[in-house]
Amino acid sequence: MAQNFQQIQVIERLIGCINYLLENQDEADDAAWWTTQEAQRCLRQLAMGESSQAFTSDELGISVGEQKKLVFASFRGPLDDFQILLQKAVKSLAADAVVSRIQLVLLVGDMKDRIVLEHTFDQKFCRETADSIKKEIKRKKFRITRTVILTKNCPEQYIRLTGLNRINMLLEPKISAAINLEREYFEPQIFDPEEYDAPVDLQSLVFSVDLYQLVELYNLIGDQLFQNNVRFGIDETMGVEQSIRRTLQREPWHFLLKNGGITLLVQEDESTDAACCTDELILGKLSPDAAPGFSVVNGAQTITTAAQFFYELAYWKEHGDTAEAQRCADHFDMAKQYARVLVKIIQIPRDERAKQLAKEISVSLNRQKPIRMEDIAYTTPAVHQLTEYLRQAREAGQVPYQLLRRGEDVNDGHSMTLIEFVRARIACAGFPGDARSKGGSELLRTEYQKDGTLGFLREDLFSQKWLETGEVPAVFRRDYGGVWFTHQTAKAYEKARQPVRSEEELAVINNGKWLFAAALANRYLGEIRPGASGPDFSNFSALFEAIRDKLPEAIPLFARLTVLCAHAYLPEDEINSNLFKKNSLYPNLCGALRGRFSSQDGGWDQEAHTLAERLAELLGFPAVSDQSPAALRTPPFPAAAGVQELPLEAGCVVINGEILKVQTGVQALVQVVTHVLSTYSIDPERLERQLGSWLTRDRSKVQEGVGAFRQCQAVKLPGADTVWVGTSTNSRAKRGQMKALCRLSSVPKGSMCWYPANTVEPLFVW
Repeated sequence: MAQNFQQIQVIERLIGCINYLLENQDEADDAAWWTTQEAQRCLRQLAMGESSQAFTSDELGISVGEQKKLVFASFRGPLDDFQILLQKAVKSLAADAVVSRIQLVLLVGDMKDRIVLEHTFDQKFCRETADSIKKEIKRKKFRITRTVILTKNCPEQYIRLTGLNRINMLLEPKISAAINLEREYFEPQIFDPEEYDAPVDLQSLVFSVDLYQLVELYNLIGDQLFQNNVRFGIDETMGVEQSIRRTLQREPWHFLLKNGGITLLVQEDESTDAACCTDELILGKLSPDAAPGFSVVNGAQTITTAAQFFYELAYWKEHGDTAEAQRCADHFDMAKQYARVLVKIIQIPRDERAKQLAKEISVSLNRQKPIRMEDIAYTTPAVHQLTEYLRQAREAGQVPYQLLRRGEDVNDGHSMTLIEFVRARIACAGFPGDARSKGGSELLRTEYQKDGTLGFLREDLFSQKWLETGEVPAVFRRDYGGVWFTHQTAKAYEKARQPVRSEEELAVINNGKWLFAAALANRYLGEIRPGASGPDFSNFSALFEAIRDKLPEAIPLFARLTVLCAHAYLPEDEINSNLFKKNSLYPNLCGALRGRFSSQDGGWDQEAHTLAERLAELLGFPAVSDQSPAALRTPPFPAAAGVQELPLEAGCVVINGEILKVQTGVQALVQVVTHVLSTYSIDPERLERQLGSWLTRDRSKVQEGVGAFRQCQAVKLPGADTVWVGTSTNSRAKRGQMKALCRLSSVPKGSMCWYPANTVEPLFVW
């Protein structure tokens, strides 16, 4: 009988964990799915089975929609058997043609197992499994994700926090129940106490404590530690986890200063009273047959990330080589010794009103004004120096605008937000499709550099040269000289656009704002001299005020010219909004505005020529030296490479001054890979680890034929070595592959570039 009772308690705890997961994903099922005989059978196996078990959401009676299914699996080893079990369950669900997404919910008993599973069944495993299934069942859209849940059934015991820093402890007075409630504001003279709820006796304590204590508490209790946290399952998009890990690894003694802290709701009445006279605090009593009487309502991400950090180090202490094990042991001991965190305890009485108040407090604490990527970007050295330069330069009358932080309200017509600046920057740098389609969180995504400073994943946004040399004015003019003009043009475009009859031209009018602004900035350059990351705007002198009144007439001409370019160079693409999310049309349109327009048969298109001339006359474009269709391109590094001109009609890769003709992006990628791997040494393991999704020495990846390896090219290297290049990617992706390889191999800048056929500007420059 005792065993049966214990079994019931374990199953109920598991039900609570599953329901908690569903609620955090807004997929809570109103039906009592766990009451059916089949669900109880599955739950018993998941909770008490001697070996690993796996059941689908259909078997448990959980409804999450037709297109998504869940697989619940309890891990009890060994790993190989567990993997086979998961793959079998996934394939059974994938047989249904309606299913397009499967979530693996992996149930573990402690953090050690959790770390093992997170290392084994990572994003790469999910992606490769999904690709294999897509190939097998011939499905275009199919995705696999995974979530690891820590489930625990703890013996009865008291939970204490010890080593409290009483010097930093504050005992706050009792506060009203109306905490942060969203009410209409009442003037004092009409204040009515009856409008407010009766106060609830609350006390709070603030102190610092060793972070590792909370990590051990999480390992003891599991995800039930966050039972009252309204957003425990929040997605990681802002680099918070990266920052937490970095602080723990490099400077754990500063963790208290760099972390917002932890807030717990505690229901034990005697807890706060005891803490006032001792360095120990009793949070509550754990019992196998009841949920904990305390909960973390703010700071769940801090605790879970710290737990992963500590237990990953513990994992590699056991499984790494001698040097790695010692390094991990040192990091573990240092972080455990020095990392402290600020903890706020809010005592909640045990009644129904207090329960409601606990929910309100949790909502309030998780409803702060969110930090966006734009806010984080302002903390980078590049943006800080840019902002300071613009402030000084505007005061001196050298630039007409300044940068505003999010929330600043300066309506003087001479300001931009950082995201507006970035969109204009990448547009006039040659990527108007990115300016239109990419969100701020993607454009401004940051990462820590090797020197410990915060930088941007996208290297073409902010030049680091001025940080090294102090040549701010020169670098600013070169990279950002066209930004203000591009921003003003794009901003005025919406009001200046005119209706047209053609559906294709209307699509251009409605979606071509950034393409129009970028193309005009390019055309006003006169001679194109590429800089470090795009055209050189050092001598850019165009003024938006000179063309403001001409935009209503210019935009319809631009729309017609764009349609002609699309028909000539991108005949397979429809002229709709999706075309303007890409950058493929931009170089051809720039060439057309310079009088370089060839139709597919090589003949000169008179209508396009006439439109380009009308726009040049209307907008006052500077003259170009060569109006013929066989105009020559200037490479991005003529002096260094010794190359003076390149034919427009031929695609080519230029490597250290040598011109290699290529017909396709595949040929260009293969040429770059061959040169880099034959010339520069790179650790094979590092190459596989960072570029293995498209570049490998592993023949089995090629045979599987998934991802980029659906199509591939073999490259013979010196010493009879062979690598395979996955080429099943678009041109933009190939550009990214080339850059990643050059960056990893430390290829000197100014070494190579790639011009697709019939383009004025290179698609890839290094």
